[in-house]
Formats: sequence, C-alpha cells, structure tokens
Amino acid sequence: MTRTKMEASSAGKQSVARDFGFHIVYIQKCLNSKFLIPKNILHSKKEGKSIGFLQRLNYISPIIAPSMTILFHPDYLLHKQWAGHPECPERLEYIMNKLEKEGLSDFLEVQDPSTIEELISTHTQAYIETIRDFGEGYLDANSIINSNTYPLSLLSASGVTKAAEFAAHQNKPTLALTRPPGHHAGKDFGGGFCYFNNVGVAARHLQKKMGLKKIAIVDLDVHHGNGTEDIFLADPSVLYCSIHEWGIFPGTGPLTQTGVDEGEGFTLNIPLSQRCGDETYHLAYRELLMPILRQFEPDAILVSLGVDAHYKDEISSLTMSSLGYLKMCANILELARDICNSRITFALEGGYHLNALSEVIAGVASLMVGKKLHMQYNDIWDNDEGWGYSEIDNCLVVQRKHWDL
Repeated sequence: MTRTKMEASSAGKQSVARDFGFHIVYIQKCLNSKFLIPKNILHSKKEGKSIGFLQRLNYISPIIAPSMTILFHPDYLLHKQWAGHPECPERLEYIMNKLEKEGLSDFLEVQDPSTIEELISTHTQAYIETIRDFGEGYLDANSIINSNTYPLSLLSASGVTKAAEFAAHQNKPTLALTRPPGHHAGKDFGGGFCYFNNVGVAARHLQKKMGLKKIAIVDLDVHHGNGTEDIFLADPSVLYCSIHEWGIFPGTGPLTQTGVDEGEGFTLNIPLSQRCGDETYHLAYRELLMPILRQFEPDAILVSLGVDAHYKDEISSLTMSSLGYLKMCANILELARDICNSRITFALEGGYHLNALSEVIAGVASLMVGKKLHMQYNDIWDNDEGWGYSEIDNCLVVQRKHWDL
C-alpha cells in the first residue's frame, strides 16, 4: 500500500481543555515525530485543503469523549506478518475509517511504550529478552518476528495499559485499538499472532501501580486465551473468563480447568461447539458470567474483544452476529457500571472479516456514547433453541463447586 510520511512540528504540541458538563479532559498532543500513515485514511477538509489524520487531531484538540476514550497509535499500522496473513494492518484501517464515518473518531494517542519492569510483572525476563534479541524468523508457524516486532509489541501493551489506567482514573469505559494482539502470550511463550500479553500487563499495572485489588478479564475471542490463563491460573486476585470454540487453536480451555492452587475457582472456561452463536452466548452471560462477576466484585474489568466468533469470519465455526456482539458488550458495560463504577476497558484481539470487525468495533464505541448504529451482518444462526445449551449446563455443574449459581 502506498504510504506517505507526515511530520508535524513541535509547534503543534497543545495542551487544552474544555468542559462539556462532564469531566474536564486534558490531553497533550505530541505530534513531533514521524509516522507512516496510509493516504486514504481519515482525511477531512479545512479551508479547502485536504489534511491528514494527525494534523486534523491538532485542529480539533482537545479530544473530548464524555462517555468513553479510544486509544490508538498510528505505528500500530506498521506491524506486519506476510502478504495474505489475516492479522494485517487493514484491520485497523477499516476500523478507523468506520469510526470516522460514524462520527466516533475520538482518539488519544499512546505516547510511551511499556517498560521492561512492567513486562516482567507478566512475563519472564528470559522470554522478554528472547523476543527482543530474536532477530528475524518465526516464533511459531503463524507468527513472524522482525525488527519491528519488539518495539511495536511494547507499544501495543502500553496502549491497553494506558486505556485501563484512564478508565480507572476517570471511571468511564475505554477502547484500546492496538496491534499486535496478546492473549496467546503466556509467562514464557508466545504465538498465535501474539508476543506480549496486553491485558495481562494492564491487569498487573492496575494492581501494582494503581492499587486495585481484584481484576476480571473477560475473553470474547473465538480462540481460548491460553496465555492469559497461564499467567493468572494460580492467582485468586484475577478472575479469567473465556468463551471460545472448542477443538481449534490453541487446543486449550476445557471446562474442567478452573485454576490451580490458590487460584482454584478463579478460571471460568466456556468451550462451545460449532454453530453456537447469539443465544448460547447470552445464555452463558445470564447463567455464568453475570452471576460470577457479581460475586467476584472486581475493581476493574478488562475485555479481550475478539470478533472472530462472527459468522462472517472464516477462521472459526461459531455464528455470532454483529447485534449479538453488541448485546453481549452492552450487558458487560451495564454490569461494569453496577459493580466497578464503569472501570472497564475493551482491548482489540482477533477478528479477520474486515467489514464485520469494523462495524462491531464501531458499534461497541457507539454503545459507550449512547449512539445507535445500523448493523449490516445480523443473520441469526443460533436462536431460541440454543445450540450450546448442553455446554452451558456442563459448565454450570463444574462452576457450582466454586460459585453460587
């Protein structure tokens, strides 16, 4: 794709505020570095001239989102695997264009990458050094490493961490649009397009730096977050909940895995069979997620938001619709208002059908500001009959040993 360099002068730095009857939000725009931005992304007009996305931010500062904040950095577009790989820069390009089209493009740039100290709270030092010093090659069959991988993975972890910190400070939802994703990265391993565990780093940051005691992680990606589970399996202060398709990569997440040692009972795996979709997900929410989250009483919620359980996504065999995703996310948002004062962050994980991905992410952003968007992909494959009723019943049997269900 043709790209153009944009360099903003240091004079473009601003620190301004405006009060819309909500919190006054101060945002420092640092536009004194070089970024590569696709020409066709997010252009608008000012005084008859076309201006790029970063320049336009300078004109519309401050970025005010009374009900939410979206975190993004243009360097996330630089992360690449190989031609035809599903985890591609176009994923974010489609999302950003959709947000702009729907009037939802309130972005707060990420400034500084996570530090080694922050990563060590989640990953071993040996693993961090392996990614840093790897050179070029394959971490696994699906994940390449090159000179950009380490710094961009740090930046991605930083994006989710800063989003979670902002939600905790402001008591309002945030959306982190970062790449590469992270939930397959464990304490000493990576793979599945993931290098560092973004939500894991964010969870530890909330605990160690912000003094929050209990964190809940809800993983909606179609693949089980084996890395996130590995990090927190023995930790009773972090509740990990995953709804995923059973029998696909990475082959982990059986319903019988509920944690180990002191963490026993603080892992909730909901593995689903092919064709499960809207009704099964909402049954899982009503019968398992909602009551367990209420009983756990987290201080903050992190959502690993993968959109690859969508029926349009060819990487899986589940059948969630766009409206199904929005209903699920709306329920979690409402629950977060009740139990943790809206300290909730949605972090981008998977999702590879570009149009379905972008409309769901825009839809989630719209939920946060009370705006209603039209969803195109609304076929319901899993209705009142519920393909996954038996799976939910089986999970209830297991989880009743630990929770009042």
